[in-house]
Amino acid sequence: MAELRFLIEDKKVVYNGLFRIDELYGIIKKNLMNKGYFIVEKVSQEDVLENGKQVVIKLEPFKKLSDYAKAKMRITVFLRGVKDKTITVDGHKQKYQQGEVQITFFAIHETDYRNKWENSGLQFLFRTLMDKFIRHSQTHHSEEEIKRECNALADEIKSYLNMTRFKISHDMHPRKEE
Repeated sequence: MAELRFLIEDKKVVYNGLFRIDELYGIIKKNLMNKGYFIVEKVSQEDVLENGKQVVIKLEPFKKLSDYAKAKMRITVFLRGVKDKTITVDGHKQKYQQGEVQITFFAIHETDYRNKWENSGLQFLFRTLMDKFIRHSQTHHSEEEIKRECNALADEIKSYLNMTRFKISHDMHPRKEE
């Protein structure tokens, strides 16, 4: 049986304001693909409610580190009270969405995902000894890389959302030139 080690659990990015769903999803997808992840979309659901749309997207990107180890993430994008809004940005009318954004991240290091070392007690013991004494530095390096990649993705999303807030608020309330 594969061994899962949770490196980051329940890291959240929360935002309330204007954004573009297509840009947000594009940032997530581009970031993961540039780092070699294969993206698996488990859930993509949109419900229209009285107070706006509710969107849930669950992604489980992964990448093979070796024949023995795999990097995985679980990303849940939850958008609540989403309403379309047309505003003027840089002199052009553009369509944005307004609502609450909550993105949750989990980063996971999975070993023995093919269950090759679970056939007998002796193989399990050998695998445990290998992990503890031989693969320890390689495993530690891989785990640190997975954490860095997950944190970098969360930081990029925060930057995008904050930049959108600044760009729109700056354009809606321009400073007067003196």
